[in-house]
Amino acid sequence: MLYSSAPRHDSQQVNPTTDRPSIGVERAWGRGTWLRYGRVSWFFFGLTLHLLWWDFFLQLPILRWFSVPPRRRWPKLARRYCGLATHEGGLLVKLGQFLSLRFDLLPAEVIEELTSLQDSVPAAPYAAIRAVVEADLGSPLSQLFPWFAMEPLASASVAQVHLARLHSGEEIVVKVLRPDTARQFEMDLAVIGVLVRWLNYVGKVRDRIDLPVLLNEFTVVTLRELDLFIEATNIERFTRAFADDAHVYIPKVYWQYSGRHTLTMENVGFLKLNDLDGIEATGIQLKEIATELARIFLQQIFFLHFVHADPHPGNVFIRPLPLSSESREAFAPGERVAYQPNRPFQIVLIDFGMTVAIPPKAQTWLREFLIGLGLRDSRRIVQSYVSGGLLRPDAEIERVEEMTADVLDGFQDMLIGMMPNFADPRTRRFFQKYDDIAQNYPFQIPMDLLFMYRALGTVGGTVKQFDADFDLSAAAAPFALQMFVEEWQGIARKRIHEFNLLGQLLLASPIRVDQLLLQAHRAFQIPDAMADLVTRPWRDMRVKTELTPRDRQTFQHLEGSIQRLNRSMIAIGVIVGGILFYTSVQNGGVGALVFDQAVAHWPWLCHLAASCGI
Repeated sequence: MLYSSAPRHDSQQVNPTTDRPSIGVERAWGRGTWLRYGRVSWFFFGLTLHLLWWDFFLQLPILRWFSVPPRRRWPKLARRYCGLATHEGGLLVKLGQFLSLRFDLLPAEVIEELTSLQDSVPAAPYAAIRAVVEADLGSPLSQLFPWFAMEPLASASVAQVHLARLHSGEEIVVKVLRPDTARQFEMDLAVIGVLVRWLNYVGKVRDRIDLPVLLNEFTVVTLRELDLFIEATNIERFTRAFADDAHVYIPKVYWQYSGRHTLTMENVGFLKLNDLDGIEATGIQLKEIATELARIFLQQIFFLHFVHADPHPGNVFIRPLPLSSESREAFAPGERVAYQPNRPFQIVLIDFGMTVAIPPKAQTWLREFLIGLGLRDSRRIVQSYVSGGLLRPDAEIERVEEMTADVLDGFQDMLIGMMPNFADPRTRRFFQKYDDIAQNYPFQIPMDLLFMYRALGTVGGTVKQFDADFDLSAAAAPFALQMFVEEWQGIARKRIHEFNLLGQLLLASPIRVDQLLLQAHRAFQIPDAMADLVTRPWRDMRVKTELTPRDRQTFQHLEGSIQRLNRSMIAIGVIVGGILFYTSVQNGGVGALVFDQAVAHWPWLCHLAASCGI
């Protein structure tokens, strides 16, 4: 048996921090496994010889005349690899998808070929799947499920999904790891490890790419998908995060029927996201789906900091909801739904095996990125790249800003790291225009962030099918505004704290407090009646003292803080005015303009306040 796992009863708790993936693998490879190992090894051996011959040996001064440009050779290599991965399955499919994200390592022509690689393989035999479930859950399949479909709903390189039914009558889906997954992954990692060691001896490769680190990233990402308990905990996390969101539905996990190699969930096979005709036939507005789908993923990235990293249309369903006049609680998956104008709906997410947790360090520059995206400010977006350390030291900042401005004007699905649509002629023209950047990719992006950007790019491309005029910048604007307000709330709290310190210092310092209050009156235009009320108790008090150097330094610091606060208040007043205009139906366009200009001219407003003596 390939898998060995003790049965887990309902009362048994699993600690996700201490219980790690443990997939038992038979070390004895059969004849078929050795043949597969030979085919994969032969391909990578030929790939290494090709690179050494054409890209290194024939680059010598005299032999360079016989060389063929990489752009004519590398796409053919990528197509050969895709053919091998499709035939052999296993880790090779995951490796192709992993490399399709690496714009910083591979040219656009290779990326285009790798993006066509689909994770769909022939189904594993029913008997083998049954053996995995029984070994993982510790009971015969017939005792666990009175009915279990022999043919899967879907089959991929890691797992396949079967319909089943519980004894209570509930229809569920069971995701099961393929019985040969661990063994194939172990073998493929061994071959890839040998290739990495070979290429790491080549100086040009070693200087350009840290292959051992890249292999480690790939291994960590892949092994996470081999433990379905991790996916189940991800589902629970998303369920809690969206518990109060009426537009999101996350399937329920049946923990008593789940283990490390088996995941049993509620059946949520409603309308597929790419079934536009079926969705419209229920009365659901397509533009509303576009708006909600973008909102959900922007919220994951910028507020939850935990992202579903694989939101392709196969992993998203639309759940029609009944109207109050239809006198029912819900529709069943696959049930025919009658047309009703403006029918409500929920977006259903599945397949949480690939998720991204955004570290706190990245959240700061992501906030700047979002504000720049909301304001369509290419300079601010590029500055967020700089502060996040995403640009190489030799990157041409002005050229990157120019490219980003073009992206904002018409290529929003190609922001840094996102998956471009190579079938679009505009995309090809874009890469021709910025050929120099494509040849010397200026970005250096951690793997988790690449997955995050791919998710955002996938969603950006999907919503265009529902609303051709959808503007990702406009969708990001409310999030940018919220983050902007939160940022200034933090600044205001800091200033209030400084005023509190000032008050404490005034009470502890024997100086002419009435004069200080009159200065504050002049600075903040306190009404005369209030100033008289505040200063009256101090009029007859005269205490002379000399300030110490430390006191003088403190007052100078507080004076600067007061001036900065006063100037900021003027600028914030303009921004708040823009927000009030923006939230009104009649003046939304005016408000957007005021808000945009206020933020863009923030330093000028502060300078104007200073020049007026404020």
